[in-house]
Amino acid sequence: MEQTRWIPHPLLQATARFPEQPALVWERQTWTYRELLQEVGRVIHLLKARGVHAGQVLPIRVRSHPNTVFLAWATSFMGVVWLAIPEPWTDREIRRVLPASLLSSLMDPLGITLPDVDPSPGVLPSSWPLERPWTVVFTSGSTGSPKGVVHSVGNHVFASLGSVLHLGVQPGDRWWLVLPLYHVGGFEILLRCAWTGATVVMAPSYVDAWAPHLGPRDWISLVPTLFHRWVHGTTLPSTLRGVVVGGGALSPADVETARTLPFPVLTSYGMTETTAMVTAARPDQWKADLTTAGVPLPFARIQIQPLHTQDAPGEILVQGPVVAWGLWEEGTLKERNDLLHTGERGILDREGRRLVVGRRGERIRTGGEFVHPEEVEQALLRLPDIQEACVVGLPHPEWGEEVVAVLVGRRRPLEEIRQALRRDLAAYKLPRRVFWWHPPLPRTSTGKLRRRDIRRRLLREYPP
Repeated sequence: MEQTRWIPHPLLQATARFPEQPALVWERQTWTYRELLQEVGRVIHLLKARGVHAGQVLPIRVRSHPNTVFLAWATSFMGVVWLAIPEPWTDREIRRVLPASLLSSLMDPLGITLPDVDPSPGVLPSSWPLERPWTVVFTSGSTGSPKGVVHSVGNHVFASLGSVLHLGVQPGDRWWLVLPLYHVGGFEILLRCAWTGATVVMAPSYVDAWAPHLGPRDWISLVPTLFHRWVHGTTLPSTLRGVVVGGGALSPADVETARTLPFPVLTSYGMTETTAMVTAARPDQWKADLTTAGVPLPFARIQIQPLHTQDAPGEILVQGPVVAWGLWEEGTLKERNDLLHTGERGILDREGRRLVVGRRGERIRTGGEFVHPEEVEQALLRLPDIQEACVVGLPHPEWGEEVVAVLVGRRRPLEEIRQALRRDLAAYKLPRRVFWWHPPLPRTSTGKLRRRDIRRRLLREYPP
Protein backbone atom coordinates (compact mmCIF):
# COMPACT_ATOMS: atom_id res chain seq x y z
CA MET A 1 0.00 0.00 0.00
CA GLU A 2 1.43 3.37 -1.06
CA GLN A 3 2.04 5.73 1.84
CA THR A 4 1.70 9.49 1.63
CA ARG A 5 4.99 11.32 1.94
CA TRP A 6 4.90 14.08 4.52
CA ILE A 7 7.11 16.49 6.43
CA PRO A 8 6.69 18.18 9.84
CA HIS A 9 4.87 21.47 9.43
CA PRO A 10 7.41 24.34 9.40
CA LEU A 11 5.27 26.74 11.43
CA LEU A 12 4.84 24.20 14.22
CA GLN A 13 8.56 23.49 14.10
CA ALA A 14 9.38 27.20 14.30
CA THR A 15 6.99 27.71 17.20
CA ALA A 16 8.58 24.86 19.12
CA ARG A 17 12.14 26.06 18.45
CA PHE A 18 11.69 29.85 18.52
CA PRO A 19 8.43 30.56 20.42
CA GLU A 20 9.36 34.13 21.45
CA GLN A 21 11.32 35.03 18.32
CA PRO A 22 9.57 37.73 16.21
CA ALA A 23 7.85 36.02 13.31
CA LEU A 24 5.96 38.86 11.64
CA VAL A 25 6.25 42.65 11.70
CA TRP A 26 3.74 45.00 10.13
CA GLU A 27 3.79 48.73 10.77
CA ARG A 28 4.16 48.99 14.58
CA GLN A 29 2.86 45.49 15.38
CA THR A 30 4.96 42.41 16.03
CA TRP A 31 3.87 38.78 16.43
CA THR A 32 6.16 36.14 17.89
CA TYR A 33 5.99 32.64 16.44
CA ARG A 34 3.80 31.60 19.38
CA GLU A 35 1.43 34.53 18.75
CA LEU A 36 1.43 33.94 15.00
CA LEU A 37 0.32 30.35 15.52
CA GLN A 38 -2.49 31.55 17.79
CA GLU A 39 -3.71 33.97 15.10
CA VAL A 40 -3.61 31.17 12.54
CA GLY A 41 -5.71 29.03 14.90
CA ARG A 42 -8.32 31.78 15.09
CA VAL A 43 -8.51 31.98 11.30
CA ILE A 44 -8.99 28.20 11.14
CA HIS A 45 -11.96 28.54 13.52
CA LEU A 46 -13.36 31.29 11.30
CA LEU A 47 -12.98 29.29 8.09
CA LYS A 48 -14.55 26.18 9.59
CA ALA A 49 -17.47 28.25 10.84
CA ARG A 50 -18.00 29.41 7.25
CA GLY A 51 -18.03 25.82 5.99
CA VAL A 52 -14.58 25.81 4.41
CA HIS A 53 -13.22 22.26 4.28
CA ALA A 54 -10.22 20.22 3.15
CA GLY A 55 -9.83 19.96 -0.62
CA GLN A 56 -11.79 23.14 -1.26
CA VAL A 57 -10.39 25.88 -3.52
CA LEU A 58 -10.62 29.19 -1.64
CA PRO A 59 -10.10 32.36 -3.72
CA ILE A 60 -8.49 35.12 -1.66
CA ARG A 61 -8.04 38.78 -2.63
CA VAL A 62 -4.37 38.99 -1.68
CA ARG A 63 -3.38 42.23 0.03
CA SER A 64 -0.30 43.36 1.93
CA HIS A 65 -1.83 42.83 5.36
CA PRO A 66 -1.19 40.44 8.28
CA ASN A 67 -4.58 38.78 7.79
CA THR A 68 -3.31 37.56 4.42
CA VAL A 69 -0.41 35.81 6.14
CA PHE A 70 -2.74 34.27 8.74
CA LEU A 71 -5.01 32.99 5.95
CA ALA A 72 -2.08 31.50 4.04
CA TRP A 73 -0.88 29.47 7.01
CA ALA A 74 -4.46 28.49 7.95
CA THR A 75 -5.08 26.96 4.52
CA SER A 76 -1.82 25.01 4.85
CA PHE A 77 -3.08 23.27 8.00
CA MET A 78 -6.61 22.67 6.68
CA GLY A 79 -5.68 21.17 3.30
CA VAL A 80 -7.47 24.04 1.56
CA VAL A 81 -6.16 25.31 -1.79
CA TRP A 82 -5.22 29.00 -1.58
CA LEU A 83 -6.10 30.69 -4.89
CA ALA A 84 -4.38 34.07 -4.98
CA ILE A 85 -6.35 36.86 -6.66
CA PRO A 86 -4.02 39.87 -7.14
CA GLU A 87 -5.19 42.98 -5.33
CA PRO A 88 -5.02 45.25 -8.43
CA TRP A 89 -7.26 43.04 -10.59
CA THR A 90 -10.60 44.39 -11.76
CA ASP A 91 -13.84 42.44 -11.49
CA ARG A 92 -13.60 41.65 -15.18
CA GLU A 93 -10.12 40.18 -14.75
CA ILE A 94 -11.29 38.08 -11.82
CA ARG A 95 -14.20 36.67 -13.82
CA ARG A 96 -11.75 35.55 -16.50
CA VAL A 97 -10.09 33.07 -14.13
CA LEU A 98 -12.82 32.19 -11.60
CA PRO A 99 -15.88 30.11 -12.46
CA ALA A 100 -19.20 31.50 -11.29
CA SER A 101 -19.36 28.88 -8.53
CA LEU A 102 -16.28 30.38 -6.86
CA LEU A 103 -17.00 34.08 -7.28
CA SER A 104 -19.30 34.13 -4.24
CA SER A 105 -16.63 32.58 -2.01
CA LEU A 106 -13.94 35.19 -2.80
CA MET A 107 -12.53 36.26 0.57
CA ASP A 108 -11.02 39.65 1.36
CA PRO A 109 -8.51 39.61 4.26
CA LEU A 110 -9.56 43.14 5.21
CA GLY A 111 -13.16 42.00 5.62
CA ILE A 112 -12.64 39.34 8.28
CA THR A 113 -12.88 39.63 12.06
CA LEU A 114 -11.00 36.96 13.97
CA PRO A 115 -12.99 35.12 16.67
CA ASP A 116 -11.95 35.51 20.30
CA VAL A 117 -10.60 32.00 20.79
CA ASP A 118 -7.16 30.71 21.73
CA PRO A 119 -6.79 27.18 20.37
CA SER A 120 -3.99 24.96 21.55
CA PRO A 121 -1.42 24.23 18.84
CA GLY A 122 -2.01 20.56 19.66
CA VAL A 123 -5.25 20.58 17.64
CA LEU A 124 -3.34 21.37 14.46
CA PRO A 125 -2.05 18.53 12.26
CA SER A 126 1.70 18.19 12.65
CA SER A 127 2.32 16.37 9.35
CA TRP A 128 2.23 18.09 5.99
CA PRO A 129 1.55 15.87 2.93
CA LEU A 130 4.02 16.79 0.20
CA GLU A 131 1.80 15.80 -2.75
CA ARG A 132 -1.14 17.95 -1.65
CA PRO A 133 -1.92 20.97 -3.89
CA TRP A 134 -1.70 24.12 -1.78
CA THR A 135 -1.54 27.31 -3.84
CA VAL A 136 -2.68 28.69 -7.18
CA VAL A 137 -0.63 31.67 -8.30
CA PHE A 138 -1.20 33.50 -11.56
CA THR A 139 1.63 34.48 -13.84
CA SER A 140 2.12 38.17 -14.48
CA GLY A 141 0.80 37.91 -18.01
CA SER A 142 3.94 38.93 -19.93
CA THR A 143 3.08 36.32 -22.57
CA GLY A 144 -0.68 36.80 -22.75
CA SER A 145 -3.62 35.95 -20.52
CA PRO A 146 -2.88 35.14 -16.86
CA LYS A 147 -2.15 31.46 -16.29
CA GLY A 148 -2.94 29.80 -12.98
CA VAL A 149 0.00 27.73 -11.73
CA VAL A 150 -0.69 25.13 -9.03
CA HIS A 151 2.01 24.49 -6.42
CA SER A 152 1.99 21.52 -4.10
CA VAL A 153 3.20 21.51 -0.52
CA GLY A 154 6.33 19.73 -1.78
CA ASN A 155 7.00 22.45 -4.35
CA HIS A 156 7.01 25.10 -1.63
CA VAL A 157 9.01 22.94 0.79
CA PHE A 158 11.85 22.17 -1.61
CA ALA A 159 11.95 25.65 -3.16
CA SER A 160 12.16 27.42 0.20
CA LEU A 161 14.65 24.93 1.69
CA GLY A 162 16.84 25.19 -1.40
CA SER A 163 16.90 28.97 -1.04
CA VAL A 164 17.80 29.06 2.66
CA LEU A 165 20.46 26.37 2.26
CA HIS A 166 22.08 28.31 -0.57
CA LEU A 167 21.84 31.74 1.05
CA GLY A 168 22.57 30.81 4.66
CA VAL A 169 19.54 32.46 6.30
CA GLN A 170 19.86 32.32 10.11
CA PRO A 171 17.65 32.71 13.21
CA GLY A 172 17.37 36.38 14.05
CA ASP A 173 17.62 37.49 10.42
CA ARG A 174 14.82 39.62 8.97
CA TRP A 175 13.45 39.38 5.42
CA TRP A 176 11.65 42.43 4.07
CA LEU A 177 8.51 41.43 2.19
CA VAL A 178 7.99 44.26 -0.28
CA LEU A 179 6.99 41.99 -3.18
CA PRO A 180 3.28 41.13 -3.33
CA LEU A 181 2.13 37.86 -1.78
CA TYR A 182 0.22 37.06 -4.97
CA HIS A 183 3.60 36.48 -6.64
CA VAL A 184 5.38 33.29 -5.69
CA GLY A 185 8.61 35.21 -5.04
CA GLY A 186 6.85 37.07 -2.25
CA PHE A 187 4.96 34.06 -0.91
CA GLU A 188 8.13 31.97 -0.56
CA ILE A 189 9.53 34.47 1.95
CA LEU A 190 6.98 33.19 4.49
CA LEU A 191 8.42 29.69 4.29
CA ARG A 192 12.07 30.72 4.15
CA CYS A 193 11.64 32.56 7.44
CA ALA A 194 9.64 29.78 9.11
CA TRP A 195 12.33 27.17 8.40
CA THR A 196 15.05 29.34 9.93
CA GLY A 197 13.36 31.31 12.71
CA ALA A 198 13.79 34.55 10.77
CA THR A 199 11.32 37.44 10.79
CA VAL A 200 9.04 38.53 7.96
CA VAL A 201 8.80 42.33 7.79
CA MET A 202 5.84 43.43 5.65
CA ALA A 203 6.12 46.83 3.97
CA PRO A 204 4.71 48.65 0.92
CA SER A 205 6.80 48.42 -2.23
CA TYR A 206 7.65 52.11 -2.51
CA VAL A 207 11.26 52.72 -1.56
CA ASP A 208 10.74 55.29 1.21
CA ALA A 209 8.65 52.78 3.18
CA TRP A 210 11.56 50.40 3.78
CA ALA A 211 14.88 51.84 2.64
CA PRO A 212 15.57 53.95 5.79
CA HIS A 213 14.94 50.96 8.07
CA LEU A 214 17.26 48.31 6.57
CA GLY A 215 19.78 46.89 9.02
CA PRO A 216 22.74 44.49 9.23
CA ARG A 217 20.59 41.36 9.81
CA ASP A 218 18.25 42.07 6.90
CA TRP A 219 17.49 40.41 3.58
CA ILE A 220 15.33 41.95 0.88
CA SER A 221 14.02 40.69 -2.47
CA LEU A 222 13.69 43.24 -5.28
CA VAL A 223 12.88 43.35 -8.97
CA PRO A 224 15.38 45.30 -11.12
CA THR A 225 13.15 48.38 -11.26
CA LEU A 226 12.96 48.63 -7.47
CA PHE A 227 16.69 47.98 -7.18
CA HIS A 228 17.41 50.85 -9.58
CA ARG A 229 15.15 53.27 -7.71
CA TRP A 230 16.70 52.26 -4.41
CA VAL A 231 20.39 52.56 -5.30
CA HIS A 232 19.89 55.85 -7.14
CA GLY A 233 17.33 57.52 -4.92
CA THR A 234 18.21 57.09 -1.25
CA THR A 235 20.99 56.68 1.29
CA LEU A 236 22.17 53.06 1.31
CA PRO A 237 22.97 51.02 4.44
CA SER A 238 26.56 50.18 5.30
CA THR A 239 25.80 46.47 5.51
CA LEU A 240 23.04 43.94 4.80
CA ARG A 241 22.81 40.15 4.79
CA GLY A 242 21.88 40.31 1.12
CA VAL A 243 19.73 41.73 -1.68
CA VAL A 244 18.14 39.11 -3.94
CA VAL A 245 17.30 40.48 -7.38
CA GLY A 246 14.93 38.54 -9.64
CA GLY A 247 12.33 39.03 -12.34
CA GLY A 248 14.84 40.20 -14.93
CA ALA A 249 18.46 41.17 -15.46
CA LEU A 250 20.08 44.27 -14.01
CA SER A 251 21.05 46.92 -16.53
CA PRO A 252 24.78 47.25 -17.23
CA ALA A 253 24.83 50.53 -15.31
CA ASP A 254 23.17 48.93 -12.28
CA VAL A 255 25.59 46.00 -12.44
CA GLU A 256 28.47 48.46 -12.16
CA THR A 257 26.72 50.23 -9.28
CA ALA A 258 26.18 46.89 -7.53
CA ARG A 259 29.90 46.11 -7.72
CA THR A 260 30.60 49.14 -5.53
CA LEU A 261 28.15 48.21 -2.76
CA PRO A 262 29.41 46.89 0.59
CA PHE A 263 26.87 44.05 0.76
CA PRO A 264 25.95 41.09 -1.51
CA VAL A 265 23.69 41.72 -4.50
CA LEU A 266 22.52 38.27 -5.51
CA THR A 267 21.13 37.96 -9.02
CA SER A 268 18.71 35.07 -9.55
CA TYR A 269 16.45 33.34 -12.03
CA GLY A 270 13.08 31.71 -11.57
CA MET A 271 9.46 31.89 -12.57
CA THR A 272 6.03 31.05 -11.23
CA GLU A 273 6.27 27.57 -12.76
CA THR A 274 9.48 26.85 -10.79
CA THR A 275 8.11 28.04 -7.42
CA ALA A 276 10.31 31.17 -7.48
CA MET A 277 14.06 31.16 -7.93
CA VAL A 278 15.96 28.07 -9.06
CA THR A 279 19.34 29.73 -9.57
CA ALA A 280 21.09 32.45 -7.56
CA ALA A 281 24.48 34.08 -7.27
CA ARG A 282 26.85 32.57 -4.73
CA PRO A 283 26.96 34.72 -1.57
CA ASP A 284 30.74 34.37 -1.31
CA GLN A 285 31.37 35.11 -5.01
CA TRP A 286 28.50 37.43 -5.82
CA LYS A 287 30.57 40.01 -7.70
CA ALA A 288 31.79 37.35 -10.12
CA ASP A 289 28.20 36.22 -10.66
CA LEU A 290 26.59 39.64 -11.20
CA THR A 291 26.24 39.32 -14.97
CA THR A 292 24.76 35.84 -14.66
CA ALA A 293 21.77 34.43 -12.82
CA GLY A 294 24.02 32.39 -10.53
CA VAL A 295 24.23 28.64 -9.98
CA PRO A 296 21.41 26.08 -9.71
CA LEU A 297 19.95 25.79 -6.22
CA PRO A 298 19.54 22.49 -4.38
CA PHE A 299 16.55 20.45 -5.63
CA ALA A 300 16.58 22.06 -9.12
CA ARG A 301 18.22 20.58 -12.21
CA ILE A 302 18.91 23.07 -15.01
CA GLN A 303 19.57 21.88 -18.55
CA ILE A 304 19.95 23.67 -21.87
CA GLN A 305 18.28 22.13 -24.90
CA PRO A 306 19.99 23.17 -28.14
CA LEU A 307 17.67 24.81 -30.65
CA HIS A 308 19.55 25.30 -33.91
CA THR A 309 23.29 25.70 -33.41
CA GLN A 310 25.43 24.41 -30.57
CA ASP A 311 27.15 27.76 -29.95
CA ALA A 312 23.89 29.69 -29.55
CA PRO A 313 21.71 29.90 -26.43
CA GLY A 314 19.25 27.02 -26.07
CA GLU A 315 15.96 26.58 -24.27
CA ILE A 316 16.16 26.40 -20.48
CA LEU A 317 14.70 23.20 -19.04
CA VAL A 318 14.02 22.79 -15.31
CA GLN A 319 13.42 19.50 -13.54
CA GLY A 320 12.96 18.51 -9.92
CA PRO A 321 10.51 18.84 -7.02
CA VAL A 322 10.36 22.62 -7.42
CA VAL A 323 8.57 22.38 -10.79
CA ALA A 324 4.93 23.28 -10.27
CA TRP A 325 2.46 20.45 -9.61
CA GLY A 326 0.10 21.56 -12.38
CA LEU A 327 -2.20 24.20 -13.79
CA TRP A 328 -5.54 25.81 -12.96
CA GLU A 329 -7.62 25.35 -16.10
CA GLU A 330 -11.35 25.95 -16.52
CA GLY A 331 -11.91 25.95 -12.77
CA THR A 332 -10.10 22.68 -12.03
CA LEU A 333 -6.65 21.57 -10.84
CA LYS A 334 -4.75 19.61 -13.49
CA GLU A 335 -1.53 17.77 -12.68
CA ARG A 336 1.39 17.61 -15.12
CA ASN A 337 4.90 16.15 -15.28
CA ASP A 338 7.97 17.64 -13.60
CA LEU A 339 10.00 18.57 -16.70
CA LEU A 340 9.43 22.22 -17.52
CA HIS A 341 10.18 23.71 -20.92
CA THR A 342 10.47 27.34 -19.87
CA GLY A 343 10.37 28.87 -23.35
CA GLU A 344 13.31 31.03 -22.29
CA ARG A 345 16.80 30.97 -23.73
CA GLY A 346 20.03 30.64 -21.81
CA ILE A 347 23.53 29.26 -21.70
CA LEU A 348 25.42 27.35 -19.01
CA ASP A 349 29.11 27.97 -18.53
CA ARG A 350 31.57 25.33 -17.40
CA GLU A 351 30.99 26.13 -13.73
CA GLY A 352 27.25 25.63 -14.03
CA ARG A 353 26.31 29.33 -14.04
CA ARG A 354 23.62 30.36 -16.46
CA LEU A 355 22.80 33.53 -18.30
CA VAL A 356 19.25 34.19 -19.47
CA VAL A 357 19.16 35.80 -22.89
CA GLY A 358 15.43 36.02 -23.42
CA ARG A 359 12.17 34.29 -24.24
CA ARG A 360 12.39 32.01 -27.24
CA GLY A 361 9.19 33.46 -28.69
CA GLU A 362 10.51 37.05 -28.65
CA ARG A 363 13.50 36.61 -30.94
CA ILE A 364 13.43 38.50 -34.22
CA ARG A 365 14.17 36.83 -37.57
CA THR A 366 15.49 39.31 -40.09
CA GLY A 367 17.02 38.35 -43.43
CA GLY A 368 17.45 34.76 -42.23
CA GLU A 369 19.31 35.80 -39.06
CA PHE A 370 18.01 35.65 -35.49
CA VAL A 371 18.24 38.70 -33.24
CA HIS A 372 17.66 38.49 -29.50
CA PRO A 373 15.98 41.70 -28.26
CA GLU A 374 17.76 41.72 -24.88
CA GLU A 375 21.18 41.85 -26.51
CA VAL A 376 20.26 44.96 -28.50
CA GLU A 377 18.53 46.53 -25.49
CA GLN A 378 21.61 46.12 -23.32
CA ALA A 379 23.74 47.79 -26.00
CA LEU A 380 21.27 50.67 -26.28
CA LEU A 381 21.22 51.17 -22.51
CA ARG A 382 24.98 51.61 -22.54
CA LEU A 383 24.58 54.73 -24.71
CA PRO A 384 24.56 58.10 -22.90
CA ASP A 385 21.16 59.50 -21.93
CA ILE A 386 19.14 56.37 -22.82
CA GLN A 387 17.05 55.52 -19.75
CA GLU A 388 14.86 52.69 -21.11
CA ALA A 389 14.88 50.53 -24.22
CA CYS A 390 12.61 47.93 -25.78
CA VAL A 391 13.42 46.11 -29.02
CA VAL A 392 10.80 44.33 -31.12
CA GLY A 393 10.45 42.95 -34.61
CA LEU A 394 7.95 44.47 -37.05
CA PRO A 395 6.90 42.98 -40.40
CA HIS A 396 9.06 44.01 -43.37
CA PRO A 397 8.42 43.07 -47.00
CA GLU A 398 12.09 42.33 -47.73
CA TRP A 399 13.66 41.21 -44.46
CA GLY A 400 10.69 39.35 -42.98
CA GLU A 401 11.04 41.40 -39.81
CA GLU A 402 12.97 44.57 -39.12
CA VAL A 403 14.59 45.44 -35.81
CA VAL A 404 12.82 48.39 -34.17
CA ALA A 405 13.86 50.18 -30.99
CA VAL A 406 11.49 52.00 -28.62
CA LEU A 407 13.47 54.37 -26.44
CA VAL A 408 13.11 56.73 -23.49
CA GLY A 409 15.78 59.42 -23.21
CA ARG A 410 17.42 62.27 -25.09
CA ARG A 411 16.35 62.17 -28.72
CA ARG A 412 18.98 61.83 -31.42
CA PRO A 413 19.05 60.83 -35.11
CA LEU A 414 18.72 57.16 -36.02
CA GLU A 415 22.05 57.10 -37.86
CA GLU A 416 23.88 58.45 -34.80
CA ILE A 417 22.44 55.60 -32.72
CA ARG A 418 23.30 52.98 -35.33
CA GLN A 419 26.85 54.28 -35.61
CA ALA A 420 27.30 54.14 -31.83
CA LEU A 421 26.04 50.54 -31.73
CA ARG A 422 28.29 49.24 -34.51
CA ARG A 423 31.15 48.51 -32.13
CA ASP A 424 28.98 46.11 -30.11
CA LEU A 425 26.52 44.63 -32.61
CA ALA A 426 26.59 43.00 -36.01
CA ALA A 427 25.01 45.06 -38.78
CA TYR A 428 21.89 42.89 -39.00
CA LYS A 429 21.18 43.54 -35.30
CA LEU A 430 21.11 47.33 -35.65
CA PRO A 431 17.70 49.03 -35.35
CA ARG A 432 16.27 50.15 -38.68
CA ARG A 433 13.74 52.41 -36.98
CA VAL A 434 13.54 54.19 -33.64
CA PHE A 435 10.45 55.41 -31.81
CA TRP A 436 10.69 57.75 -28.81
CA TRP A 437 8.30 56.89 -25.98
CA HIS A 438 6.90 59.05 -23.21
CA PRO A 439 8.23 57.44 -19.98
CA PRO A 440 7.89 54.94 -18.53
CA LEU A 441 7.77 51.93 -20.83
CA PRO A 442 4.95 49.54 -19.88
CA ARG A 443 6.04 46.71 -17.58
CA THR A 444 4.48 43.87 -15.62
CA SER A 445 4.20 44.08 -11.83
CA THR A 446 7.50 42.17 -11.58
CA GLY A 447 9.34 44.66 -13.77
CA LYS A 448 9.44 42.76 -17.08
CA LEU A 449 8.91 44.73 -20.28
CA ARG A 450 5.49 44.24 -21.84
CA ARG A 451 7.16 43.67 -25.19
CA ARG A 452 4.09 42.23 -26.88
CA ASP A 453 1.91 45.17 -25.80
CA ILE A 454 4.48 47.62 -27.18
CA ARG A 455 4.67 45.71 -30.46
CA ARG A 456 0.87 45.65 -30.79
CA ARG A 457 0.71 49.41 -30.28
CA LEU A 458 3.35 50.03 -32.92
CA LEU A 459 1.52 47.82 -35.39
CA ARG A 460 -1.72 49.66 -34.66
CA GLU A 461 -0.25 53.16 -35.02
CA TYR A 462 2.26 52.40 -37.79
CA PRO A 463 0.76 49.55 -39.86
CA PRO A 464 3.08 47.91 -42.42
